[in-house]
Amino acid sequence: LRLVFDLTAYEDLRDVSVAISLKELSGERLVSAWSDESRIRYNLPRGEHQITCQFDAVRFRPGRQIVVSLWMHNEALVDHVD
Repeated sequence: LRLVFDLTAYEDLRDVSVAISLKELSGERLVSAWSDESRIRYNLPRGEHQITCQFDAVRFRPGRQIVVSLWMHNEALVDHVD
């Protein structure tokens, strides 16, 4: 499973950590990833960017509805999108 996020930084952002989670509509978390676990931080200058996250061997049952959440923070929450 590959997720690609297009985003716009309205100001220069330094040392940004990214967390991604996939949950069922009931709120049960299925899979998640956090860039800090891999010691990855992003510097995002003002402008357009793309972040890609790939999960290997993720299987979903047919008909399952999924909520995808993206969290970005440095020392404070930068943004959160479901």
